[in-house]
Amino acid sequence: MRELAHGVACEGVLVLYGACDAVVQTAYRPFAETLDQLVRGTDPDVLRADLGGAGGELARLLPDLDARVSGLPAPVAADPDTERHRLHTAVTDLLAGTGRRQPLLLVLEDCHWADTPTLVLLRHLARASSEARVLVLATFRDTEADIPGALADVLADLRRSDEVVRFHLAGSVRTMSESSCGEPPVARSIPPSPTLPRAARSHGGQRLPAV
Repeated sequence: MRELAHGVACEGVLVLYGACDAVVQTAYRPFAETLDQLVRGTDPDVLRADLGGAGGELARLLPDLDARVSGLPAPVAADPDTERHRLHTAVTDLLAGTGRRQPLLLVLEDCHWADTPTLVLLRHLARASSEARVLVLATFRDTEADIPGALADVLADLRRSDEVVRFHLAGSVRTMSESSCGEPPVARSIPPSPTLPRAARSHGGQRLPAV
């Protein structure tokens, strides 16, 4: 997977990386990691535009966001379902805003260890309609013993979407991407490019392959 990320970064794609953990299952952990990389690597004025009107909701995931972009509205206090929906919308808006400026690959590894809030947000992103150049790659172990019930439910739900592609990795990912920059793919600052990885270019829009 990292070889694939190296290869697409060479083509001008901004790669953000997050992973779930078997021991410390913090809510939204892989999304918090990737969004923190994005926030730290983006000019504050550009970030403010990308955040959109609900950007303050991201303080639930990124407590230090206000240090990068001052004056954001505080998250709205409401019932849990409303708060969750507003947070999901804010994440989607930020990724879409970034993807309009530069192709974006979001890598979420080890989703067989994902907590339920992470999986629900993953499902929301898969369903979201966007013309932004965003590709989400979620990896998980697909043996029956390794797929927990919450992940199985999300996969069953996503199987009904034409915007989701699921495929198996066997052997080296070098067959998917033959180039490598020799640098870590995480949060690289890369000049804008009109291209996306082939899987995204061939279909367009926002796609969520579950790998």
